[in-house]
Amino acid sequence: MNTTFLEQVGQRLRYLRECKRHSTQWLGWRCGISETLISNIETGRYKPPYSLYEDMCITMGYTTRELFGFFRWVYTPPVEGEGEGDNADSRRIA
Repeated sequence: MNTTFLEQVGQRLRYLRECKRHSTQWLGWRCGISETLISNIETGRYKPPYSLYEDMCITMGYTTRELFGFFRWVYTPPVEGEGEGDNADSRRIA
């Protein structure tokens, strides 16, 4: 069975949360959202805004790069000086 992108990101988020031994209740409380919403994000049933991914990562002591890093083509922050010339998108290819 193939998993969707949202499911894969959710699994990664759950993995990072469990590495820190945080519960969904704790993360929801710290981010000001419900435990149910955390569960829905982790199972790929809800696509949160990017800012919520940032909030969850910061709350747990991670960066969004640590969450999305294995999906290099999804989000790679621009590096100063990159993005000019013919190879502008080369940094997105893993």
